[in-house]
Amino acid sequence: MIFEPFYRNDKSRNKKTGGYGLGLSLCKTIIEAHGGTISVKSKFGEGATFCLNLPNSPQPI
Repeated sequence: MIFEPFYRNDKSRNKKTGGYGLGLSLCKTIIEAHGGTISVKSKFGEGATFCLNLPNSPQPI
């Protein structure tokens, strides 16, 4: 759900306080375009851990 475009957990956020809800959606799109995955684990009141997995490049960059 948090990777959906325009998703914002805190409904009090608006243009004045920042956030359009696009950041994680864009990250997911870019990572998947490179053959990778993104996931999140969270505990209420403790925070969240994001895991990004990208494949090795078949050629030197």
